[in-house]
Amino acid sequence: MTSKSTNEGRLPQEFPLVGRKTELDRLFTVFGEGASAARLRLLAGESGVGKSRLALTLAAEAERRDWRVLRGRAYPVEQGVPYAVVADAFVPLLQELDGSKLTVLTRGRESDLHRLFPALGIDSPREDGLDPEELRTRLYWTFSSVLKGLARQQPILVVLEDLHWADPSSVALLHFLVRQSDDQEVRIVATYTSEDRERNPQLVQLERSLESLGRSERLDLSPLDLPGVEELLTALFRMSGPPVNDFAERLYGWTRGNPYFVEQTLQALVQQGELYVRDGTWLGWESRELSLPSTVRDAVMVRFQDVSPLAVEAAEIIAVAGRPSHARLAEHVLARERAEISSAVGELVSRGIVEERLREGEVTLQFRHPLSRETLYRGLSLTRRRLLHEHVAAALEAIHGVRAESHADEIAYHLTQNGVHETDPRAARYLGLAGRQALERHADEEATRYLAAALSALGEGDDPATRKEAMRLRRALVRARTRNGQYEEAGRDWAVLLADARERGDDSGQASALRHMGLLAYFQGRHTEALDLFEEARRTAAKDDDALRAQIELAAAMTHQQLGRASDSRDRILRALEHAEAVGNDGLLARIHRGLALENIWTGKTTEAREHGQKALELGAAAGDQVVVFWGQWAMGALEGLIAGPGPMKPWIEAARATAEELGSPLLDLWLDELALEYNYFSGQWDEALALGTRAIQRARVLNQQALLVRILVWTSSVYMGRGDLDQAAALVDEACGIAGINGGSTPQTRDVHVSVPALIGRTALHMARKEYEEALVTGKSGIAVAEASGYVTWVLHRLLPMVGEAHFHLRQLDQAEKVMKRLSNEGNRINHQLSLVWATAAKAIFTWLDGDIEQASVLLREAADSMEEIGILFDSARLRRQLAGRLAQLGRTDEAVAELRRVHKVFKELGAEPEYRSARSMFDELDAARPTEHGAASGGPESLSLRRFQVAELVARRMSNKEIAEALDIKVRTVTTHLSAIYQILEIGGSDASKRTRLGDMIREGRILPPEES
Repeated sequence: MTSKSTNEGRLPQEFPLVGRKTELDRLFTVFGEGASAARLRLLAGESGVGKSRLALTLAAEAERRDWRVLRGRAYPVEQGVPYAVVADAFVPLLQELDGSKLTVLTRGRESDLHRLFPALGIDSPREDGLDPEELRTRLYWTFSSVLKGLARQQPILVVLEDLHWADPSSVALLHFLVRQSDDQEVRIVATYTSEDRERNPQLVQLERSLESLGRSERLDLSPLDLPGVEELLTALFRMSGPPVNDFAERLYGWTRGNPYFVEQTLQALVQQGELYVRDGTWLGWESRELSLPSTVRDAVMVRFQDVSPLAVEAAEIIAVAGRPSHARLAEHVLARERAEISSAVGELVSRGIVEERLREGEVTLQFRHPLSRETLYRGLSLTRRRLLHEHVAAALEAIHGVRAESHADEIAYHLTQNGVHETDPRAARYLGLAGRQALERHADEEATRYLAAALSALGEGDDPATRKEAMRLRRALVRARTRNGQYEEAGRDWAVLLADARERGDDSGQASALRHMGLLAYFQGRHTEALDLFEEARRTAAKDDDALRAQIELAAAMTHQQLGRASDSRDRILRALEHAEAVGNDGLLARIHRGLALENIWTGKTTEAREHGQKALELGAAAGDQVVVFWGQWAMGALEGLIAGPGPMKPWIEAARATAEELGSPLLDLWLDELALEYNYFSGQWDEALALGTRAIQRARVLNQQALLVRILVWTSSVYMGRGDLDQAAALVDEACGIAGINGGSTPQTRDVHVSVPALIGRTALHMARKEYEEALVTGKSGIAVAEASGYVTWVLHRLLPMVGEAHFHLRQLDQAEKVMKRLSNEGNRINHQLSLVWATAAKAIFTWLDGDIEQASVLLREAADSMEEIGILFDSARLRRQLAGRLAQLGRTDEAVAELRRVHKVFKELGAEPEYRSARSMFDELDAARPTEHGAASGGPESLSLRRFQVAELVARRMSNKEIAEALDIKVRTVTTHLSAIYQILEIGGSDASKRTRLGDMIREGRILPPEES
């Protein structure tokens, strides 16, 4: 069967899409609301399998649905260009935004976008004192905020192609975007070639990480099967039947269904005239002499038959350029007139080999399919390839002129591919420039590669200028390696810098190198070695170099703190203060006072902590160092929370939040979330605490803040415990303990007291909530031991001792409970720890009650509850009041007991503290008092009957006498009479005694009075 063809013997450049319905159906789920948690879809498969075609089909559908579509592609030449793939997709969009809109979206941090994308031309970013890791996080967060803001206006689909060539920084930023985004309006689809995946370790890590989090899905594309090839031929040639089917079998057997190979083979056969049109019909199917190209390369090279030599040379230059390039590049390399180059390019475009696109206002050229470029490039001889790279590098220098340095990474790439870069001084220069630029943009992986290559190209000659430049490069390289966590390599670099300083007799240079080597040892947990290096640095430093000496002492203090040596840590930080005061540098002094404030908080020296905190604030403000100001505010808020309660925390939290917002740091914001979470918990804002805790947990995971994550997990679990959701609380506590290395036992694997102790606090609290008091003692005492070994007594007082004391009471270990009470009292008085004193008073009340003095126990419980309330701790004050109600009931002061119960009933109800709420409801029944309504006040309605009064009413409905009721309920007849009087009053039942009993019985039988909710 045949039909007329309309293509007049030429095939379209875009073949019909066939055999991909299942894959498209899966891809189109990106448009479903909440269809999947995956924010990233990865299309994987062999070269030429059709990944890009599917991605572009998805993009076309997104545009049809009025989504904004952003496209980017990775190129081999840009593997070392920071954020190249992301910039390719996003810079055109960002360039469209006017300044005011960009200011709103970035919250005034347009300069952060400049660091990521210098092409935006925004003013240079300011330095604001954040450490490199924190600054990089802020850059990512700013960009993420812009993307979210745009997505709220219009849903966004981002298509990134050839991710196997992606630069490390783009992969890191992509990982951040996908991991932290819960926005349904942003979806990302990326393609990569399976056989090249393992060459990009960052891509492998990204895929594994996001897949484990349920944030990505991979769709593996297979070649077309035989029916798919037949369908393609039918759609393309408008023909079917035995000849075409036979040909399809041969074609499928030859190409194995690879769409690109199929396409190139068909184009070659048509171009060679082996498939041809006669009288509107395609012929040539039956010929057994039909010669199929033996490889993809052969099929591609057929396309160059009858193409002019100049066009072939232009194609080679475009292939070597490795990315979209302007025609001027070919003009410079080939030294031909523009008209000649234009004609040659026109041949390539008409053959469908090369396509033209508008990029940043200029027409650029690139291969229509990356595999065509790769095929041509690999076909070049090594000599030809190196020569062209050298010519392209020179052409780029000439084209960019005075702006060549801003394209250092691209020029450096070509210089390193020419085979003689180690003898070309330009290579070292451009590699060094590219490395420093990458370091400035926090593209640390790329910076490491460039700077190492620059050192190699420069060599270690005897020339003083060369040696000076080599040391300059190495200092930049060691920064990059340290940021990357390559501590061993960084240590070797510092050893070289140390030897150089020794040879030059530079004491400060030696001491600085030793200090940095000590910091590297500290980061790797080799604390003893770190202290040895700091000591050698101290001995080596010039006597009058007080600034360096202060830094060395501060580093040693940090190390002692990590080892739990509070006394040694304090001695070293005071030495640092002495040196810093000699310098008079406000910024350095501020940081030391901040360190002293934190040290004194944990060791319980509250007066000194406040003094140093205030001093850090003053000096930080004087130095214009907002980071120190933030930490001063944070320290003051933490101090108030640990010592005085939530009330005094609030102004410090608000002040620090404003500072963090000014700095634009998501990490500082997260540290404040921890304080705000504790404030909300203690002040009774539990809904806000859960919302904040849930968000902060996700942020801490995204930002990889493990120590902070432990504490946030534990503080959030406290709310779940209070509400009786022990399964959810246990999940959070288990995660915290896993990070701290507490797996099944009570001994933490980490030496960081600020990680291990909070994890043990969480485990102890969970045991208490489960009434596992023996287990609570084990974990609680383990936490106390860890904290005491470090000298950080505040952790002991904060939550551990009160829980341990309560566990002793439950187990009737009164002598141990008394020891806890005395310690709480002594320590509370010593360091003015108000919360400890309140708990000591509560414990004393229990002992007084056990001794039989219920009246005095009530007085002490009221004092403890009032003090707890004054501090601002709502939940625990309500718990104490419930205990007070019990003691008042024992004294026969029922009205006072009921008043206290009504007070706490409302608190527990508003908090959602279900276990305590049920206990309070039960106590109303024990006191034969009407339970409050949902609003907390007694009511005249039927629902306000207590359980005992409902039982009396129910027996009246059974027509039992008061005496029979008394016998049935094992109470006195007089008590029955009292209950009935109260019931008639509550239900407003009047009349004679007989009529009242009849009306009450009718109300019960008719279901107008329901039993109180179960306790």
